[in-house]
Amino acid sequence: MILTHQHKPMTQSYRVHVPSAPYEGETVFDLDRAWHLCLDMSEEFGYAEVRLAGVILGSYTNGRP
Repeated sequence: MILTHQHKPMTQSYRVHVPSAPYEGETVFDLDRAWHLCLDMSEEFGYAEVRLAGVILGSYTNGRP
């Protein structure tokens, strides 16, 4: 008897975090989308960052890296 396991690819989720307005953050599964949201949120709230598993990948301040 042969047993096979089908592994689903792990889906990474990215968190766009806004420290000054934590309720405004968003979780997405596409890194390009995360950066776009981060930029938009930094323009609105002054600062936003993209996180992966709690690690900050980068940030924008007032629409600038």
